[in-house]
Amino acid sequence: MELSEQSLFLFDITASAFGLAYIILATKQNNWCWPAAFISSSLYILLFISSKLYFDAVLNGYYVIMAVYGFWSWNKSSKETILKVNWGSLNQNLIGFFLCGFISFTLGFFANNFTDADFAYADAFTTIFSFYATWLITQKRIENWIYWIIIDFVALILYIEKGLFFTSGLFVLYLGFAVFGYFEWRKELLKVRLEKP
Repeated sequence: MELSEQSLFLFDITASAFGLAYIILATKQNNWCWPAAFISSSLYILLFISSKLYFDAVLNGYYVIMAVYGFWSWNKSSKETILKVNWGSLNQNLIGFFLCGFISFTLGFFANNFTDADFAYADAFTTIFSFYATWLITQKRIENWIYWIIIDFVALILYIEKGLFFTSGLFVLYLGFAVFGYFEWRKELLKVRLEKP
């Protein structure tokens, strides 16, 4: 499926606008980030299929599912016990990092050699690590922002190369908000630790 240049432009700008709304709301831990993510990701599925960034299309399908789960998770926690910002253990992070690295390389190799995918290794890297970072954000794990800083930088270069200029601009903002989100959540994490007896 290939979108016309006009449709590509419209999808790019609309998906970027909802993506920006998502990241702003997520840094503030506002539950409305999830509906914005749902809309943005739905549009990006079509945009990335048309741009032959197949892993990114799959990733956005996952984002649609995680937007529903994240909305439920953050709302459920407010009714029972409040889900607070936390940091995963070193073992959890090492396992996550190496597993994502292995899967990224394997998928990149497959796509590079057996499909017409562009930038297969970078696309696989941003996709697999984004799966992990998205799950981390639904759990309010602060290290999600560190992953996003790296992912957003790589994705920014990828989208510039593909000529997706609104999406590239969005990823410049994502990069800034990932840094901002880390420091915002870090303040809350310190507050949570001070509250512990």
